[in-house]
Amino acid sequence: MLYSSDLSDARILIINEVVANEQEAMQIFLGQAKTRGNQKTEIKLYNNVKYIDGIDSNLNRRYILIQQFDEVNSLVTIKSLVYRINAKNSDFSDIVNPIEPQQLVSELINFAK
Repeated sequence: MLYSSDLSDARILIINEVVANEQEAMQIFLGQAKTRGNQKTEIKLYNNVKYIDGIDSNLNRRYILIQQFDEVNSLVTIKSLVYRINAKNSDFSDIVNPIEPQQLVSELINFAK
């Protein structure tokens, strides 16, 4: 399933995919990070959820990617929030920029449950 929504130049993307194992889930996750220009990915852990946060300097965007792996159902869910750091006339970036990555991870975990 793929879901995308625009809000003040922000995008939320959700990918659900059946995978053979956790290694395949990680390949999909890292592939998403690389599409955002992140070649040297640092994977962090928050509330048992893997996440990556960074800046896509080519597009002047901040992104947060999370990976939730359901081993029982062999399903990986990747959710991402991407938004322009300095969007003109946008309250969204003014509100979101100072928020710590862990808080955004929490919001993404609960988004579209």
